[in-house]
Amino acid sequence: MMDVGFIGLGTMGRPMASHLQTAGHRLFLCDVGPISHELVAAGGVVCKSGKEVAEQPDVVIMMVCRIRRMCRRFCSARTALRKDSQKAGLSST
Repeated sequence: MMDVGFIGLGTMGRPMASHLQTAGHRLFLCDVGPISHELVAAGGVVCKSGKEVAEQPDVVIMMVCRIRRMCRRFCSARTALRKDSQKAGLSST
């Protein structure tokens, strides 16, 4: 199984993270609001920043609603991204 970082756990990100967690992946989580108690209770690691998320996993998924937010979060996290990690940026707008 893989370590997966999630930046953005709203309408789309939370269910995606939950499915990956159910499949046995370990999650590192960051959001602007409170993190789902279910994700944390199932072993999700709450991180204080996108940078902290980016330092850990094999895959980083950014699921934010606006491209500008994604850019800001990516720019704050990119120096911490492992060179061998995979990155995915998803947005509904």
